[in-house]
Amino acid sequence: MRLGWWVLVFILANISSVVASDPGNPDTAYVECGGVSQAVLTIKIMFVTDNSGGDTNEIDGFSFPIYITNSGLAANPALDSTVATTYAGSAAGGFSYLRSYVVPQIDSIVCDTYMTCSPAPSPCSIEVIPQPGCFCQNDTTFCCIDSIKCDTFYRPNPPSAFPLQYNLTALNAPPFESTTIGAGRYLYANLKIHVQDTTTICVDTHSTETVSLFFLKPNNQKYFPQWVSKCCKVVTTDFGYKAGDANCSGGNPNLADIVYLINYIFKGGPRPCIGRLGDANCSGGAPNLADAVYLVNYVFKSGAAPIPCP
Repeated sequence: MRLGWWVLVFILANISSVVASDPGNPDTAYVECGGVSQAVLTIKIMFVTDNSGGDTNEIDGFSFPIYITNSGLAANPALDSTVATTYAGSAAGGFSYLRSYVVPQIDSIVCDTYMTCSPAPSPCSIEVIPQPGCFCQNDTTFCCIDSIKCDTFYRPNPPSAFPLQYNLTALNAPPFESTTIGAGRYLYANLKIHVQDTTTICVDTHSTETVSLFFLKPNNQKYFPQWVSKCCKVVTTDFGYKAGDANCSGGNPNLADIVYLINYIFKGGPRPCIGRLGDANCSGGAPNLADAVYLVNYVFKSGAAPIPCP
């Protein structure tokens, strides 16, 4: 798969900058739990810096490689990885290059081995064919490996494949440079994660040979801030929705929930904000026609109320 030019920019920023010491006291990047609203958990990536000095010491770029884990499979978390959501209200929001990138997870690696085989003195032995990469296929034939070609296959829909690596970068580069960031406490990014059940979402950082957490100064010198990870808990009482409220609008189920559910079932529309809320008859599994009929009977025919599912 093609990763895009901005991934190259991200990698180059990681490996090409000169490492410098943090001016002043150590800067700190940390995680704040922002609570749950309409089945969306907000987690804030924050940072505090005492840098000052304009073009010399203030911050001109960021590299935030984030590692997110989920404890509850039933929560079925899904990260909103759009740039607009991630950098809404960010101190780096005016920078020239804002990127959010979910690293694809490897599902499998399939390799093909290409060989050339030739007759060998009988019986074939390793003493007879001492060349590296060669072996006896049988008593009369030996083979030598010419090449090995491997294909890597990735899991689909990476924003829902937890644990996941989420790389965030912001670069203040010409020709559209913004103001550098001086001393203060700031929001860097929002992690908006749709959840459907009780869970614990933990946010940490990670590093590889080409990716690490750093802040960049205007002179292309990078330094490494302190990092404080955190876990954010979500419980079902945070949601506060009634069974059958498929669109999570609040209140009792109504016609809008019926339409929402029918669009999901028959037209490929958005799924219920919390899966079990669409399972109006609590039969288990994904919402279906029986749930839509159940809601119609409740809303228009004074039928039984939707059943809360655990």
